[in-house]
Amino acid sequence: MITKKISRTTSKSKTKKNVTRKSPSESASSLPLGTIAKGNDGLYWVVDKTEKGVQRWVHKNSSKLNGIELLSEEYLKKNIGKIVKLYCREYKLEWPAKKDLKKASVVTFIPTGNTKTRKEGKLIDIEGHINFKGTKDKADFTLSSLQMSTKNKNVSTNLMNTEVFIESK
Repeated sequence: MITKKISRTTSKSKTKKNVTRKSPSESASSLPLGTIAKGNDGLYWVVDKTEKGVQRWVHKNSSKLNGIELLSEEYLKKNIGKIVKLYCREYKLEWPAKKDLKKASVVTFIPTGNTKTRKEGKLIDIEGHINFKGTKDKADFTLSSLQMSTKNKNVSTNLMNTEVFIESK
């Protein structure tokens, strides 16, 4: 009598790939809306809500939470020669609420469309006329450009540690 040995595997071995997501490792649903955190890709992300009400991470540059968005190069290109109302505030790790715009410094900017690269290609100056409205204690003053990081495309004033927002349309 001849016997034949048959080998079978009853279950397939599954290996989990070691894939790191770009957004922060912490679940967005466990954090308050508007939380800002550095992602695994080195960029900043915001906890935003989808149309179905689910919280998720979105790139800080593409969030339009609370009717507010970060100022972008694309927005300025669309508004060359027009007055753009900007809201400047000190950098924070939370997205501003609509009421926070009242506390922010309001700046008008008229982009010319001209740009100039500086700091070994790390910053781009976006030229235009910026008018800072003064307060009781401080006079009005003007600057000739905004700056944009070539890494994350964030646009800000040339003042230290500030970020610039606009109202979403």
